[in-house]
Amino acid sequence: MVKTMKIAIGFLMVIGFFVIPTDSWGQSTTVSDIMRPEEKGELIYRANCFTCHGSDPSQDGLFGPSIQGASKELLMIRLQKGGRHYPSGYKPKRDSATMPPQAHLIPQIENLMAYLNMDHAEARAKKKPLKSSDPVVERGKQTFAMCAPCHQPNGEGKVGLAPSLTDQDFLALASDDFIADTISHGRPGTSMISFAFLNENQVSDIIHFLRSFQRTPNRKVDHNWTSSGDRKNGEELYVGVCAQCHGDNGKGYILGGSGTGIGLNGFLDKANDGYIKAVILSGREGTPMRAFGDSLGLAQLSDQGINDIIVYLRYLGKKNANEL
Repeated sequence: MVKTMKIAIGFLMVIGFFVIPTDSWGQSTTVSDIMRPEEKGELIYRANCFTCHGSDPSQDGLFGPSIQGASKELLMIRLQKGGRHYPSGYKPKRDSATMPPQAHLIPQIENLMAYLNMDHAEARAKKKPLKSSDPVVERGKQTFAMCAPCHQPNGEGKVGLAPSLTDQDFLALASDDFIADTISHGRPGTSMISFAFLNENQVSDIIHFLRSFQRTPNRKVDHNWTSSGDRKNGEELYVGVCAQCHGDNGKGYILGGSGTGIGLNGFLDKANDGYIKAVILSGREGTPMRAFGDSLGLAQLSDQGINDIIVYLRYLGKKNANEL
């Protein structure tokens, strides 16, 4: 079962970006309770369609054509049967049979259509970084140049090398203190070295530069919440859902994984359980990290399943530390 899950998720591995803002992680609030139809549709698209059709449904993807404005009849048949099945008389944009059936998405077809029928040109414009004459932002951009070899000039990151620092999910979830601590102390055991030689003003300038990309409001994270659960079940879920990118032992990049080292204390000592849970639920927009929780997430992890994974990650941190 785990092997099947791993193969399926590896086939679809891309992104997602919404989080559940609850007062307590023990509550049963779900993504569906707080999102508009087009927001649900975007999460569904990014979890299931992005790999082939690309990040923007109004443009052709690598393997699939633009599907903006697709009719309900077309979507229904494509989701139900995939392959070369189309409505009678419909001329396909590409002669391909790679589309797999995804009948489990049919109950969400109205939400998916709401997203596909959005004005995506306007949405693209909103994602462009602000042009700022703020001297603090300009200083931050100059200081950030020393970070660019790994994180890239605009902080977009590079898979297998360094994570994005300007995707909307990271900026909405990460506090200034979290970013400052990582800059100043690094993440031991990873390629993120300490930049302790930067003074407080220089670190603040970098954060201002990163914040200039932010378009979404900050999201509430319960920093005092501690996960509890079944480590063994967490391990099974981790192997099936997370190991594809983050590695079997959670060491990520340093062992050739495409994901970060979430099983290393360099990450775990800085990220509290509330933050980790929020990332699993929401994913990281513009990165390979998908949304995995709730009925709209790729793996549809239950609340307890996510708790179990976090318990296992804490175990991995101790295990990996003893190996170093």
